[in-house]
Amino acid sequence: MITLSLATLAKVTHGELIVPEKLAAFNHDELTLDDVDVLAIDELSINELVIDSRAIVENSDTNTAFLALKGPSFDGHRFAKQVIKQGCQLLIVDHHLREVTDTTQLIVSDTRIALGKIAAFVKQEVGPKTVGITGSSGKTTVKEMVAAILSRLGKVLATNGNFNNDIGVPLTLLRLDHSHDFAVIEMGANHMGEIAYTTALTQPDVAVINNIAAAHLEGFGDLCGVARAKGEIFSGLGEKGVALYNQDTKYTSKWQWRLTNKTVRTFSCFNKANCYSENVNLDENGCATFSLHTDQGNC
Repeated sequence: MITLSLATLAKVTHGELIVPEKLAAFNHDELTLDDVDVLAIDELSINELVIDSRAIVENSDTNTAFLALKGPSFDGHRFAKQVIKQGCQLLIVDHHLREVTDTTQLIVSDTRIALGKIAAFVKQEVGPKTVGITGSSGKTTVKEMVAAILSRLGKVLATNGNFNNDIGVPLTLLRLDHSHDFAVIEMGANHMGEIAYTTALTQPDVAVINNIAAAHLEGFGDLCGVARAKGEIFSGLGEKGVALYNQDTKYTSKWQWRLTNKTVRTFSCFNKANCYSENVNLDENGCATFSLHTDQGNC
């Protein structure tokens, strides 16, 4: 993670800093980046943000912020005193914890949204070329393949495991630093709007839909709903972004309206697309051979 001053965090999250040293609250609208010296918090810049108290390494060289998430059966605010004892220097919370008098608090309206705002800021500051990948199946494999290819050209940050939801994507983006040339971000969803949110944070240069299949239908109703949800990934593309999708799916009409004025590339196993395969054969070990046709040539 890149280093962020507390003043910057307050600006990015539209939050309110409560600094024990000054016994005063400063609203983001009143706080400028030049106020760092006034608040005497320059030395408290943060270079690690965690949402799990177990992730804090005691006596480490990092300056750690703990962001308290809430859910139906948990509340991270309950761990405030514990993480302070572990060495946490900043609490990001959704209300003033009056029992905490010795640690700076950043009060935001919604800690989950604040996590996304900070992650989006880090991504923007680092500025890596970014590939966003979604699909009903196989997206983790595609993510690993893309990351392996790009690693021949520079340093790559890729999603770990299945950190592909509205919490996992921001946590992945927070791992970026100025040494990264590329980011390969996997995006999943169990409800409409989730990918629209994570692609807005990620702002991919290339957005990929691997396929559409009957996975997690309970969150989308039917395959058309799945296609609409996956198509949200294209809403994060900028003017020069490239949309890449599987032409073999019959649900491409569900996202075509998002591709106006976008550069579009397609791939296929059965139809002639910008990139397609022919003569696919599997040997006794399950290894495939095929002919590959692309806009740049064939092999």
